[in-house]
Amino acid sequence: MSDFESSKLQISENKTSVLSNSLHLYEQYGAMAYGIILQIVPQKQMAQEIMIELFDSLTVNPCVEGKVSIAVCIIRKARELALLYKQKFDWETAHVPAAETDTEQAQFIFDLSFRQGKSAETIAEKLNIPKAKVYKAISQYFKTFRQS
Repeated sequence: MSDFESSKLQISENKTSVLSNSLHLYEQYGAMAYGIILQIVPQKQMAQEIMIELFDSLTVNPCVEGKVSIAVCIIRKARELALLYKQKFDWETAHVPAAETDTEQAQFIFDLSFRQGKSAETIAEKLNIPKAKVYKAISQYFKTFRQS
């Protein structure tokens, strides 16, 4: 067997191994990632495109080789990709709803932060509140969420 044929066979085996690894990760973590993506990008077609990109071998391989757990890495990458897609299509919050209760405002601030990727500074500026109140609202949302 020539060197060329040997290297071609090795490349083919590597591609098969990477594909198998991606499928395994998809089967194990796909539902979790899809749920996170749908929270950020509620359009199913776009969420599916993000899933394909997420589990593409070049995107997910660093998770397998990293020092954090695979689940945490996939959550971070799913969120990052969804926010990039969302930003790419420039989906902005149309208006700031009047929050009836502190819990509703805390949920709205959490949505702006996690699902829309807005920084605490941006949220504080948009809502015309101090940045400390933004962090307090996010903390309050977590407490409310844990209790329900």
